[in-house]
Amino acid sequence: MYTKIKSAILNGFEGRLIDIESAMTAGLPSFIIIGLPDAIVKESTERIRAALKYYKITLPPRRIIINLSPAGIRKSGAHLDLGIVMTLLKLLNVVKFQLEGDYSFLGELTLEGKILPLNGVLVLLETLKKAGVKKVILPAGNYEEGSYVEGIELVPVTALDDVIRYINDGRVPESPLRQYEEDKLASESGVNYSEIKGQESAKRAVAIALSGCHNLLLIGPPGTGKTMLLKNTPSLLPVLSFEESMEVAKVYGASGRDGLYYIKKKRPPFRAPHHSIGRAALVGGGSRPQPGEIALANKGVLFLDELSEFKGEFLELLREPLENKEMVISRLGHRVVYPTDFILLAAMNPCKCGYYGSEMKTCTCTPSTVRRSLSKLSKPLLDRIDMIVWVNDVEIEVLRSNPNNRSLTTEELKEMIRDGRQRIESVTASKDEIEFEAESERVMQHGYNTLELSPRTYQKVIAISRTIAMMDDCVTVKSHHVLEALQYRKVEKLFRGV
Repeated sequence: MYTKIKSAILNGFEGRLIDIESAMTAGLPSFIIIGLPDAIVKESTERIRAALKYYKITLPPRRIIINLSPAGIRKSGAHLDLGIVMTLLKLLNVVKFQLEGDYSFLGELTLEGKILPLNGVLVLLETLKKAGVKKVILPAGNYEEGSYVEGIELVPVTALDDVIRYINDGRVPESPLRQYEEDKLASESGVNYSEIKGQESAKRAVAIALSGCHNLLLIGPPGTGKTMLLKNTPSLLPVLSFEESMEVAKVYGASGRDGLYYIKKKRPPFRAPHHSIGRAALVGGGSRPQPGEIALANKGVLFLDELSEFKGEFLELLREPLENKEMVISRLGHRVVYPTDFILLAAMNPCKCGYYGSEMKTCTCTPSTVRRSLSKLSKPLLDRIDMIVWVNDVEIEVLRSNPNNRSLTTEELKEMIRDGRQRIESVTASKDEIEFEAESERVMQHGYNTLELSPRTYQKVIAISRTIAMMDDCVTVKSHHVLEALQYRKVEKLFRGV
């Protein structure tokens, strides 16, 4: 007696197709799972025994073998419970239909036969869809999230008897949709950008960075508004497209987080880890690789406040993800790739006292202390940060309420970013490139030599110049666009002087 169904397991952000094979043979009564199962999968034998007993279904006194193929891949996940038990029910003639081919089952069993939701449902469903599976029976708690995968029929169930009734009688239980309360945007729960006085050039830099998806570092004395400027950027970010929200949801779902939120709300992720964060939490890892903050910030923003307080060796790990837009985690026997297409926003003080370079206050740090603080950021890492902006101290006259002190508001910045992105997307879709005028080329060449740019930073200045030109709705890059882009590399000399 033999039967087989298709199923899938998670391999980080990706899914992998497997077969669940069941056979009953003569021999001493036993129930074993082979095919390199981990402890969670091995324990499914006891969950299945208890669930079947709850429904008064008894396994015969025979040798029962479950094989998970291919045998050379380690299998993990309690979501295989439902697939395994359904192959057994087929062998026992409790369910009467052909399991092979079009059907698959996902879900974890409790001892009383309830079916619990699983992690990574979007990834698993897309893997099964590519394998030709037409219908998947899955936990009701995953139904709404799974329904966003097109081209595959889903049947939501809450208990094992629901599955049996559906297969034998065609009755589909109802599945309630998950409701989310209307959460507030940062602009509603935080500050309005009009409240940040005297930092109009820094606000302009934030708008350029978010419009063109450029990495940005704000550096300057403490208390000048660097953190406020960056931590409220969620209120400025445009919503995600459906494809982007699905990609974000897959990463969150595969790591056991709520991915459905990002599909329904289409909010870009905003991650702001503390500088005491560990290596695996930042870039991902572990014996069973999990995504780190850089992968959870995919299609959104990674905000690193007090950048110089992070361990230098951890910051160096950001170089490849920033360049390649992916993080590769290799372990013995397998390799996991997570997307890391995020905007890096960072803020820092130039030294321990914070006043190195300040025009209003005197720095009390020794040269070695300043050097130690600034040397946390290596030249290769600085090359990958598109824009470095000095945030000045603010005069008291600017801070006082004065109607003449005009300050950009959140709504104005949001409109600038939205319009800028629309123009950039339009130009990208047309596959046209914004050309540089002759004078712009001369300014660019002069800036390259004067600022001693590397080829990488040269390309970044070109990209920023084009972003500024498109934000200004210009068809060519003018000299003042290049000059503005070049000023975002001038502060880099501060790091070279230590």
